[in-house]
Amino acid sequence: MEKIKTFTLPKLPYDYNALAPFISEQQLKLHHDKHHQAYVNGANAIFEKLDKARSENADADMKVFTKYYTDAYFFTEKETFNLLHYPDNEAWKLGKAPKNKTDFFELPVLKVAAAEFGLKKFSPNEGKVKTKVNKAFKFSFTLKNTGDIVKVELGVGEKKKYKVIEVSFNSSAGQLVFSYKFEEENAYPVTVFINGKELATYLFEVE
Repeated sequence: MEKIKTFTLPKLPYDYNALAPFISEQQLKLHHDKHHQAYVNGANAIFEKLDKARSENADADMKVFTKYYTDAYFFTEKETFNLLHYPDNEAWKLGKAPKNKTDFFELPVLKVAAAEFGLKKFSPNEGKVKTKVNKAFKFSFTLKNTGDIVKVELGVGEKKKYKVIEVSFNSSAGQLVFSYKFEEENAYPVTVFINGKELATYLFEVE
């Protein structure tokens, strides 16, 4: 049996700073080099497992092919779906959605937990955020389901400086609220985790 070919992430046809000020150089590097590369790596991992299952004439368990499998992604509500995707044709919008591509690209990068918990609104509502060092910064998320939330964490920084920090939170009546004091001045990605699953990634500039 011929082995399945793997995917590679194509290089951008423009410089990382070409979309500024709408998307900063740092944001584009984060989206392309980290997030898009992760999608490519994930797809390759799936095909490798499928290839192995076929060679062994075994049934494939689709749930093992994704790190965080959830059928909620395929049955998510319209408002949540529109926060995760921007249609090529605006006529395809399924109700309330970002007004245009500029507004969509200014959102944080929303992840699998956004579908699973039915994300409706969030603050901060822009992907690039400025704050002061050692000053409490408030996060707020309106979700369809908050009853099953047992842990909230922040993934702060990148590479060797990356760390995951558990935070205290309040959740009731569809609202998840918590605050965090950033201790280091710099610009770095910050990811919100709910029950170990990624909800949203921001780029913080801490002064």
